[in-house]
Amino acid sequence: MHAKKNAQLHGVFIKIFNIGVMLYGESGIGKSELALEFIKHGHSLIADDIIHFTKDGNKIIGSALKLNKNLLVINDIGIIDVRSLFGKQATISSCVLNLIINLEAKTKRKIDFPEQYSYTKILHQQICTLTLHINNLRNLYTLVEIAIKVYKLKVEHNYDAQERFFHKQQSELMHGNNRS
Repeated sequence: MHAKKNAQLHGVFIKIFNIGVMLYGESGIGKSELALEFIKHGHSLIADDIIHFTKDGNKIIGSALKLNKNLLVINDIGIIDVRSLFGKQATISSCVLNLIINLEAKTKRKIDFPEQYSYTKILHQQICTLTLHINNLRNLYTLVEIAIKVYKLKVEHNYDAQERFFHKQQSELMHGNNRS
C-alpha cells in the first residue's frame, strides 16, 4: 500500500511573517475576510476555498488549484482577484504549511489558559494547530497576528512565555518565595 501523497482541504492558506498559515473553520466564520486583512498589510495569499497539499519529505506544501489561483471569495462582495487588486507580491504559488489556525465561534467568554497547541495530521504529518474562539467583540486580526508571532518565538527561539510563567509559578509555590 502506498502512502497518500496529496490532499485537498477547505480553508484559506496565507504566508504571514514567512510562516505558512492555514485558516480553518466553518463556512462563513470569516476566514477570507481575515486573509484579506493580512493581504492589505503586505502578506501573501496562496489559496482560498480549496487548498491542494502535497508531501515533500517531511514537509507539507500547499498551493491553489488552477481554478482558484489568485482568487479570494468575500461574502457580500463576491470573487476578487487579489493579484490584480494588490499586485503580484500579494500572491505566491506555494508554501510550506507550518501552522493551522482553527477559528471556532464561541458565545460565552471564559478566561482560561488552555494548552496552546494541538496537532492535526495531514498526509501523515503532524501540523501544529491553534484554536481561536471568536466573537464580534474580539479583534481577530490582532489575535492571529500575535498567535503567529508567539508561534515563531517558540519555533525559532524555543521561547514560550506561558510555559515560563507556569514554571516560575510552580517554583515559587514549592519554595515559598511568593512576594508582593
